Amino acid sequence: MTHSDEAGRLSVERTAAGRGLPTAQFVSVSAFGICIPATIALGQSLGRTAPGAASALPGGLQFLFGALASCLVGLFGENSSRPMGLIMLIALALAALCLFGLVRPWDGHGEVGAH
Repeated sequence: MTHSDEAGRLSVERTAAGRGLPTAQFVSVSAFGICIPATIALGQSLGRTAPGAASALPGGLQFLFGALASCLVGLFGENSSRPMGLIMLIALALAALCLFGLVRPWDGHGEVGAH
């Protein structure tokens, strides 16, 4: 077996093993595309008295958490996409904990119009 045959076989095996990965990535990236702009808009509407800080805080935090997540994924190596999925799942769980533990939407906290 030549080197190119072996590379082709490995490529097919990786594609077959990761069939669900493109679907999962599409769903998660689409959800980010919906949630992130809405979150930034809510934050800026709540910070009307200091619009510069209301804009800088979410932007800086996005860069910070993105850098941390990239470093964590890189620690696990480049052979699998599982570390990326695991870090995304952990981030989702932490975001849900923050929503239900800090914001408490059932009490009206975090709503722009609620006072």
